[in-house]
Amino acid sequence: MFNKNNIILHIDNLTISNIEKKNTLLHSISFKIYESEFISMVGESGSGKSLICLTILSLLRSSNLKIDSGQIWYYKNNEKIPLLNLDEKEMRKIRLNEISIIFQNPLNSLNPKIKCGEQILEGVKHNLGLNNKFSKIKTYSLLKSVDFSDIERIYNSYPHQLSGGQLQRIIIAIALSCNPRILIADEPTTSLDNITQSEIINLLKKIQKKFKLTCLFISHDLSIVEKISKRIIVIFKGKILEKSITKNLFQNPLNIYTKALILIKESYKFNLIKYLTKENVLEKNFNFSFFRKENILEKTILIKNRNLIYENKPIIKLTNVSKKYFIKRLFRSDIIHSALSNINLKIFRGECIGIIGKSGSGKSTMVKCILNLEKITSGKITKSKLNSRRDIQMIFQNTKSSLNPSQKIDIMIMEIIKYYKLESNNIKMRKYLNNLLSDVGLEKEILERYPHQLSGGEIQRVAIAKAISVKPKVIIFDESISGLDLSLQGQILNLLNFLKKKYNLTFIFISHNLNIVKSFCDRICVINEGELIKVGFAEDILKSNVVDTKKLFVKNLN
Repeated sequence: MFNKNNIILHIDNLTISNIEKKNTLLHSISFKIYESEFISMVGESGSGKSLICLTILSLLRSSNLKIDSGQIWYYKNNEKIPLLNLDEKEMRKIRLNEISIIFQNPLNSLNPKIKCGEQILEGVKHNLGLNNKFSKIKTYSLLKSVDFSDIERIYNSYPHQLSGGQLQRIIIAIALSCNPRILIADEPTTSLDNITQSEIINLLKKIQKKFKLTCLFISHDLSIVEKISKRIIVIFKGKILEKSITKNLFQNPLNIYTKALILIKESYKFNLIKYLTKENVLEKNFNFSFFRKENILEKTILIKNRNLIYENKPIIKLTNVSKKYFIKRLFRSDIIHSALSNINLKIFRGECIGIIGKSGSGKSTMVKCILNLEKITSGKITKSKLNSRRDIQMIFQNTKSSLNPSQKIDIMIMEIIKYYKLESNNIKMRKYLNNLLSDVGLEKEILERYPHQLSGGEIQRVAIAKAISVKPKVIIFDESISGLDLSLQGQILNLLNFLKKKYNLTFIFISHNLNIVKSFCDRICVINEGELIKVGFAEDILKSNVVDTKKLFVKNLN
């Protein structure tokens, strides 16, 4: 338990502006962090969470950013150190020995050409000044402390050979290699499945207690921070709206924005016609009970809609589909990894089918086989009059990386329109493009921007516009909204429901967010270790007495 008398970090009246855009990004941010506490900061994309973290470590690299006022005080041995006044050499010592950070995407933080163990070893040697023998002993000890059992294999693996959860543990081990007092975790569980999320959270809590660390946990997921934090800071558009003990914040939110986040979280417990967003809650005289009553999909209508879907023949049929990978080894027997085993599944036109399972269970492999991006080892995939390259489109998990960073949005989408000859001349093409933008809720000015100039929600809408531009029949979403905050998720789900109805689309929805899956999908299939263990309607699969599903997704069925 933390002691309020022992302050370890004090962000004092911090204000940061963007010189080029002439706007303020952080407005007089002030809060204290106490020794050995686990504190969380919650807010949507662009609220300033990561900016605060980077400022603490003096990692602001843009010449356009200016610290207008404030100070960050670090307390050690009865000394009060002004971090913003330190030069680079002094600040490097702080980063090496006092404050570590875990970033959101572990793969981007690791060198793909160097074995994971050697990357930890490098940090140990540099930070602790040990020789090779003792550095390796310390490295193995760190790997053990982050709950690896097969330490030798992990040590000799390259980043691409490990799962997302394993990579996150490697990053945590690197962060611990300098024996820090403060650990900053910036969205460390966003792209992970529910089981792996739970494992990483439990690991962070365990490490915090073992090493008596102070943890600042950054997230947009209220479900996570509610379980792990004693205190929560709510931030919106660079301003702190609320600082409170976790229990008090959820029982009696003082700010309307905090209330909005909590109500949005609650709304996913129901099948909705329209999903709740913060804009709804911020409306004058908003009443959640009335909204819920108006937007809950009645069971009779739900059954009628489903009967219309499932009385037809399937649009895609998988029959005894198996996928095996053969790994060649010199002078030894080949390793056979079974990614999929005898999958039997029917997908119907007009439905939204959810695919859930932990990392490495075979979800993405299955949709790659449907798209012919992977050849199946045995079995058969039947597609009813579908052209895989045009009629089945896919929106990837990291949406931004699927967009060409050197192309403006209009060129990007116009290329698709021209390639498939969707219109005959430039005037009609431009009209077609404008209609696409209107359908996905974007303004025309977005066409002149590059991907890096867009927000998370705008990037998601551009990716959807690209997908629907070829008039597909099926769209596959591979964890594509997992990185969005609650309000943006609601906006995108409302958009998808609109497009599904307008274009008569079929959705294959891969996700680790059970709240979204059970609210958004008609049917759910559960995959575990390459096997399809359950298929059924969402409310049947995810109710609390379904034992197999609970084993896969513990603690996340609320």
